[in-house]
Amino acid sequence: MKDQEKRPRPLKSSLAPRFQKKLGLREKDPSSDTSLEDVEGLDTIYHALLEDAIAVSASDLHLDPGAEDFCLRMRVDGALHDAVLIPKTLSERMLNHFKVQAQLDPGPVIRPSEGWAEYQLDERKIHLRISCMPTVSGDKLSIRIFDAGRIRAEMTELGMNAKQSNLIQEWLGNIQGLFLVVGAVGSGKSTTLYALLNQLRKQTRSVVSIEDPVEYRIEGVNQVQVSPETDFDFPQALRSVMRLDPDDIMFGEIRDPLSAAAAVDAAATGKVLLSTLHSRDAVGAVMSLRNYGVKDHEIAALLETVVSQRLVRTLCDDCKKEVPVSDHDKAWLKSIGRKAPKTLYAAAPEGCGNCGGIGYRGRTGVFEVWRLREKEKALIIEHPAEQVLRQQVRDWGLPSLFDAAWNLLTSGTTSLDEIRPLCGFVAKEE
Repeated sequence: MKDQEKRPRPLKSSLAPRFQKKLGLREKDPSSDTSLEDVEGLDTIYHALLEDAIAVSASDLHLDPGAEDFCLRMRVDGALHDAVLIPKTLSERMLNHFKVQAQLDPGPVIRPSEGWAEYQLDERKIHLRISCMPTVSGDKLSIRIFDAGRIRAEMTELGMNAKQSNLIQEWLGNIQGLFLVVGAVGSGKSTTLYALLNQLRKQTRSVVSIEDPVEYRIEGVNQVQVSPETDFDFPQALRSVMRLDPDDIMFGEIRDPLSAAAAVDAAATGKVLLSTLHSRDAVGAVMSLRNYGVKDHEIAALLETVVSQRLVRTLCDDCKKEVPVSDHDKAWLKSIGRKAPKTLYAAAPEGCGNCGGIGYRGRTGVFEVWRLREKEKALIIEHPAEQVLRQQVRDWGLPSLFDAAWNLLTSGTTSLDEIRPLCGFVAKEE
């Protein structure tokens, strides 16, 4: 039996009960050798694995090779957890089965490969992107799960407060110009855009999206998938879409001067353009557009709304605990200009059955919504430095990402550990 105490991370076997049962692995010794004859059909195992993944809202599954076994890991609410150890003889069969499902060569890979598979899970169609990479210990497999059932169709479900929601509704009542969603990779930008598309498709407008890839199908939206292999990239797709008489265009990402110029040209013709952009915060979107060659007068004329966002895990309501704030945390909060409360809610280390032993269940967005008024547009034309623009916008009343995160912390929605990474966005209290 493998010494579990030497593992760098604990196993959370409660995340994959169906999968373990189908594999026939003994609960007290998940690394024990199981005869191949004791294992159920691979299709059944595949089904059980996806059932477990959907049950805990896992976004990704990893099969990581080791010296003696493979480790099934599940990314739940952004955090990666070790779930089950699988003997190599079994895991290699599973790897080959998954590769075949994605129409990949089932043999050992010599270079990175990627494929797609569909799976019908009860009444839900699940799309899987299966990626394989050779390592010194064997092939590593990663499965990204695209489940349309997880898409939050309404803006009110994203986690915005009432004021932020009202700003979005204000824009929806007078739709025009550029609407940008900014944030780091994995911060939920696509989810926000899909929620906006869901609002737009209900109106008497023609809505077209340009994506790479099309992750979720939306009825009533004409979705176009770019194909770099055939030189059908984002700028070319946007030029072609303009001939389809669209009212609203979702443009996957502004990522370089060429795509920025194409987006500005489309918005300048009177089309509404929604897109994502990598920037530090809402004001940083102006700097990113400048860096891509967009002129200040173009930004001022076309940019209407910027949503900056991050995701934080929400505490499990069934096991979260109210604890005193430590002296260390009090000192840290004081250093960033925040007065520490006497107690805060934190995740229970052992979790509970309802959160799979994690202590958190689900995620919510932390938002900064910037509706550009005439005074902001006039300031942009003056070409201020980034810090000058950011400070002026803060003085005019735009709360920071940390302000939104602080409200989630003090309401018991999330923990101090979750909002700590946002301390770089602190706006000091008055």
